[in-house]
Amino acid sequence: LAESARPADQRPCGVFDCAAVWRTEAWSDCSVDCGGGLRQRVVACEQLKADGRLVDVVPEMCDPATLPPAVEECRVVKCEAYWESDPWRRCSKDCGGGRQNRTVVCMQVQERGDLIRVDDAVCIAGATAGPKPA
Repeated sequence: LAESARPADQRPCGVFDCAAVWRTEAWSDCSVDCGGGLRQRVVACEQLKADGRLVDVVPEMCDPATLPPAVEECRVVKCEAYWESDPWRRCSKDCGGGRQNRTVVCMQVQERGDLIRVDDAVCIAGATAGPKPA
């Protein structure tokens, strides 16, 4: 009997490039701790080639309808309230016991980054603001 070669049990198939898809990298840190900031990430279009290589391709090769965001809002929360004090005004007397005054207000950065004056109670209740300065 003549020996014959064993028939193949595998053969290549699907030997063509896959459709390009979007690839995302990790988000950056938020640009702020509070008050509404932005974070970013790299979004690229990539394609698995017929030879098994994964390569970046031009964005036009990916479906624009499925494009993931590259920028998004983050930390859209109010910041801790804090006391803001103006400089002391001139003393009411040059000698003999006068009085100096200054304006002290409670300030807070809001969710969208606006700095506004808030009620003193917000600073008084806040853990980090402490008592109202004299």
